[in-house]
Amino acid sequence: MGIGDKAKDLSGKVKEGIGDATNNPDLQRSGAKDRAEAAVGEAADKARKRVDDLKDGSEGFGQKAAGAADGVKDRLRDDDR
Repeated sequence: MGIGDKAKDLSGKVKEGIGDATNNPDLQRSGAKDRAEAAVGEAADKARKRVDDLKDGSEGFGQKAAGAADGVKDRLRDDDR
């Protein structure tokens, strides 16, 4: 969770708590909205990180596959001799 998301979640908790204590449904809803926005931001951050991890993990995959194919071809040629 980024710092902005943490701050938004914390402010949402505070708003909800004050709304509960003062019986103010508008403040309760505002706090719940802030917390939901923070959760969405956190989920987006996690998704971005996973995509970046996948991209990093796939770098060089084509080269590795081509190298493996060349190795198989070499072995087949050696078997034919």
